[in-house]
Amino acid sequence: MPVKRLGGFLIFFGAAVGLLWTGKILASLMGGVPPQGLDHYTTLVIQGLDLGFVVPAACLGGVLLIRRKPWGYLLSAVMLVKGFTMGLALSAMIVSQAAAAVAMSAGELVVFPMFSVLVVYFLWEFLRHIRPEGLQEGK
Repeated sequence: MPVKRLGGFLIFFGAAVGLLWTGKILASLMGGVPPQGLDHYTTLVIQGLDLGFVVPAACLGGVLLIRRKPWGYLLSAVMLVKGFTMGLALSAMIVSQAAAAVAMSAGELVVFPMFSVLVVYFLWEFLRHIRPEGLQEGK
């Protein structure tokens, strides 16, 4: 299993999500205005969950996978599936917004689909290297 490449991607995934959300939050904090998307809510729930769980789990999973620790394999599998579902959700969002004629930046139209393709590739790469050890036919 190419643990350095997979672990590096997970660290990149965690850092990218972290930078995406902290950039959004810090820009509004510096300007002294509520964050865009807060609307009538009291908290940015998705950003809070991603920064509290996804970012640390992805980075920790990547580091532990590079070190070939058992928890690294488990966390990596979970975070790659999470990245896959996140990519599906982002792709559905792009299609829905395009159908509703919502203006989107070029970054959204290019970066999110590229991210989705990368996650699918790394998930496939991870899953194809899993070998059931100790399993025998008939047991």
